[in-house]
Amino acid sequence: TDLIPGQYEGGYKLWECSVDLAQYLVAFRSDLLSSLDVSTSGRPLRILELGCGIGLPGIVAQRLLPENSELWLSDFNDTVLMETTWPTLNCCPLEDAFQQGRIQRLVRRAVAGDWLALSSWLSMNNEEPFDLILSAETLYSLSRHLRANTGLAVLSNKRFYFGVGGGSIHFADILKEYNDRPHLPHEGRFTVDTAHSFTDGSSNIRDIQVLRY
Repeated sequence: TDLIPGQYEGGYKLWECSVDLAQYLVAFRSDLLSSLDVSTSGRPLRILELGCGIGLPGIVAQRLLPENSELWLSDFNDTVLMETTWPTLNCCPLEDAFQQGRIQRLVRRAVAGDWLALSSWLSMNNEEPFDLILSAETLYSLSRHLRANTGLAVLSNKRFYFGVGGGSIHFADILKEYNDRPHLPHEGRFTVDTAHSFTDGSSNIRDIQVLRY
């Protein structure tokens, strides 16, 4: 089965929106670099893929972005990370470059469990916010761990999830409701844009949404 709620969240399968997201990153690499703070700060660029499964978008992002980047991969199931995600990482070109000494620093971390636990762990350990958050076929709130002003979250999801609810349009509506409520002075607001859509005229439309905080 593709999904057993609370037990298995579909990580062994390469979902079509993951491929969409990877293709978007490749096609719009220059736009991505110009939007992110990759100038002279000297700090590593931090990338997080939520609900990573195989980890294709995260691997592609680290391959395309500057070499001194950190990649965090999060999935609900530790077995997915051990049996699928990590073996895929070890086959990618960056791993070869690191082994051959052409890249001096290659940071990758894999974290299993639900995202509330991940959020609590990041906060308790005073981890720096992420510059780029990626997620495909999942819709969650990302504000707490997204770097304000310069950070991006790039999501790839179907426009409608028939039978279970949700989708890219519903997510944009939720963000609008969030933005419209009263905010404290230190709280930011989201902007969300549909950067690209994939459609063949007959099946469900799939959207790439870019969020800023």
